[in-house]
Amino acid sequence: MKGPNDKHKNIIDEKGTKVIKEIFSFYKEGYSQTRIAAILNDKKVFTGKERTKELNGIDISNKKKVTWTTSQIASILKNEVYIGTFIFN
Repeated sequence: MKGPNDKHKNIIDEKGTKVIKEIFSFYKEGYSQTRIAAILNDKKVFTGKERTKELNGIDISNKKKVTWTTSQIASILKNEVYIGTFIFN
């Protein structure tokens, strides 16, 4: 995620990191993107959107739960930051 004071600096969100690692682990084990989304939804794992709101101090406890989608999983699996590629400029 981007730093709060410097949008060009990436910082590690430890809570979010666990979810990302879990997604990659499921994928490595051969789970489909659809199945990964279903597992995360069954476990009621927070989505990136919910985590961002939480980090920004927005109370989401009384909001409707946002669900994981196949496209969100695909986006994470293709994200160059998560797969270790650093792009400069």
